[in-house]
Amino acid sequence: MKKLNCITEKYRKISDAYGIIGAVGLFLMVALTFIDVFMRYFFKNPITGSQEMMQFLMIITMYGAMAISAGNGMLLTVDAFTRKFNPTLRKFLRMIFTVMCTICAILMCEKMFEQFWYYVQNPLQRSSILKWSYAPFYFFAGVGLLLLSIELVLEVLLCIAALCNHTESVCEKEESADD
Repeated sequence: MKKLNCITEKYRKISDAYGIIGAVGLFLMVALTFIDVFMRYFFKNPITGSQEMMQFLMIITMYGAMAISAGNGMLLTVDAFTRKFNPTLRKFLRMIFTVMCTICAILMCEKMFEQFWYYVQNPLQRSSILKWSYAPFYFFAGVGLLLLSIELVLEVLLCIAALCNHTESVCEKEESADD
């Protein structure tokens, strides 16, 4: 259990750094929107390619924040049915659903890296207005999904440890927050 906690702490530092990049992306989205609207209404001259920039910044924001939000237990959950179950069953169901989410995240990660490799091999395919390559954004999304997958695997391991050893884990933290 101590090794798992040590691995989790080291991983969280990497995840936090990626989350900061996502937060910077969000700030840049807000700033770009403000400047674009200002330029459009007061000078009748919007920023060229601002919509494409917003799409790329959205990728950075979303995939940068996924792992850190999962690590903080902030992913959306709907517990209308599971609230009625006993705590052990809720932990077990959470673990099963997390395993399914992990599989989906791993498959999505594989597809992102596949697309990244495609755009590396086909450098002439670029965005329509700014002519930016799609490759770095697919790579960023792939790394974000990889971090999310690792976070979900760690959560499953902590839930298993909680079920076996009755130690506190993400599962128990969320239950105490619900009560």
